[in-house]
Amino acid sequence: MLLPDIAPTSALDEETARSELYGLLALLYYAPPAIDLIASLRLAATEAPAAGGFLEEPWRALVGVARELTPQAIQSEYNALFGGVGKPEVYLYGSHFLSGFLNEKPLARLRTSLADLGLAREASSFYLKLSEGLLREAPDNLALAEAVAAGFTQYAFAFVAFEAERLESQDARAAQVLNERARRLYLRAHRHAMLALERQHPGFLKALSQPDASRWPTLKASQVGVAYWAAASWGAYISLSKDLPEVVADLPVAFRLAQLAWRISPKHAIGDLSSLMGSFEAARAGGSAQQASVYFDAAITAGAGKSAGAYVAKAESIALKAGDRPAFEALLRQALRVSAEHRDLPNEVMRERAQWLLATADDLF
Repeated sequence: MLLPDIAPTSALDEETARSELYGLLALLYYAPPAIDLIASLRLAATEAPAAGGFLEEPWRALVGVARELTPQAIQSEYNALFGGVGKPEVYLYGSHFLSGFLNEKPLARLRTSLADLGLAREASSFYLKLSEGLLREAPDNLALAEAVAAGFTQYAFAFVAFEAERLESQDARAAQVLNERARRLYLRAHRHAMLALERQHPGFLKALSQPDASRWPTLKASQVGVAYWAAASWGAYISLSKDLPEVVADLPVAFRLAQLAWRISPKHAIGDLSSLMGSFEAARAGGSAQQASVYFDAAITAGAGKSAGAYVAKAESIALKAGDRPAFEALLRQALRVSAEHRDLPNEVMRERAQWLLATADDLF
């Protein structure tokens, strides 16, 4: 494991170092540290890159304990502190502090209701590292695989790819760097989701790639969510890889995966799956703008006035491509109204995108 002993040289390096430190903390909280982790800690440097750093003393203490105690003693200390019979000394679950019960879901609600994008961005690194670490320990947990794929896809879209779009006209090189990072994040999300499907259906991707529809795999209702994020991250990865023909060639297979999920649950995620179908239909060779509009309208209906995403997607995929500026602006203004009335993280992301698209409409038409 890469330990945080290298001085950050840029904002991106600092973000990576912070993410790795959060990942280490997640491992230490999740379970007694494994032998290889203890060995890495024992070999870690104890001097901060910059003298007097805030974490220098806590880090030195952690490394010191790892060097002094045996793995068995460390495990016993973990069990005494966080486990045991009855009430532990330290509760690791925030839901206990917020509700008084371990089995409540206030943290999950908090994650979906954050309207502060800056706070959400800062929290996401920890959440993604923690979730990815948990998934390695429980690779057959379908719900966890879905959450990890969703997290990486949403992070890439909201905080990396969108920033690249806004930067492109001012600093093409910086935008290219961000787009490459977004591509990697989308691919990471896709691999997590597809691995989960492969574990449920060995040979899933091979069957999905067959031209004969009778050989395509089938999905269960419980697999729709992870299939949705597998397809969404795949489509996003392809959209940023237009200079790679071998990647673009996968678009029909990604669309096919979305279709399999949509046939089971067209209203999944208050219409997000239908909206994804609309985006695929509008983007694929031989796609129908009319059919794409049908998908987007179904997504808007399923959202019941609570989701701004389908309005933005329809504005970009239908109105913009048709050169219909009045429709484009009307859809984006509707997205702004919805996001103002229903404040949550997805709507806040779409609010920022809608505002940016309206501000740049002169350049788009």
